[in-house]
Amino acid sequence: MRPPDMTRTPDTTRALHPTRMPDTIRLLSSGTSSPSGRGAAIDFTRAALLVFILCRAVVASAGDPVPLPKADEVVRRIIERAKNPEAHRTSSACQYTQQRVIDKYDDRGVVREHEVRRYTVGPLEGASYTAWVEKNGRPLAGADLAEEKEKRRRFVDQQVSNRPDNTEQYRVPLDAELFERYRGEVTGRDVIGGRPMVVMQFSPKSRDLPIRRRPDYLLNRLAGKIWVDENDYDIVKVEARLTERTRVFWGLLANIDHADLYFEQTRLREGVYLPMRMSFFVAGRKLFTSIREKINAEWAGYSCPTSPTAQGSHPKTSTKQ
Repeated sequence: MRPPDMTRTPDTTRALHPTRMPDTIRLLSSGTSSPSGRGAAIDFTRAALLVFILCRAVVASAGDPVPLPKADEVVRRIIERAKNPEAHRTSSACQYTQQRVIDKYDDRGVVREHEVRRYTVGPLEGASYTAWVEKNGRPLAGADLAEEKEKRRRFVDQQVSNRPDNTEQYRVPLDAELFERYRGEVTGRDVIGGRPMVVMQFSPKSRDLPIRRRPDYLLNRLAGKIWVDENDYDIVKVEARLTERTRVFWGLLANIDHADLYFEQTRLREGVYLPMRMSFFVAGRKLFTSIREKINAEWAGYSCPTSPTAQGSHPKTSTKQ
């Protein structure tokens, strides 16, 4: 049997095919080569163009990108991940530090109070506890020290008795109750720290959402975006804003006109995510006093044991800030 004549290319072979050669590539690959001079330069140019076209063809043949996951599936995986007791056990065994900068502004936007606090975070009675240790570069003393000692005592009592205290109402667990108040939409993908993320926008489903705890006054009016690790399904970054005025209990009842939140976590290793950066700005009024306050927090100095069970404690999810 005679081999096929490869010098003829019928019109039906114009589409890219492993055994067929498009006209553009055929024309580039034709001609007489020359070892030197102008002919060699032309052949080099043809070869470069040929490689470029072949690369474009390979990319085009790779198919459509992976479709975005549905918002319901992303939320389901986030909640499933949040319930993982091993993740709680591991993060509760870690030790690190937090620096918190609190600025309070007057009506003109000028800083009237500036305070820098340092905290240490570590395991206490099977949970993670945030201890206030310094104020403006000095160890705690006087009323601040008494406040921290009382906070620690209440925390230990609550962990030992396993009874929720008054601060439990301020916790915001990642559960179905939190997510069911929002309308979510996966809008794209991103990369943070070299890891793939899915980006989801969220907004309140209604202006008349139920109020079960004090944080709900604020949570029910938040909208923004979250970045979710596409492999671990941990929330890595949050950007949120207040959609309309709301009321909160801030020592006294206060009206909040504006609020912005930024929060970011870092992945230390598989299954271990810890807070890295947070910024929160709020503006409103409390009785006859204006509120304009910004809190910036950064966490650092992470140290996590290889085996969290070596701490000798059962996993608990409470974290005192």
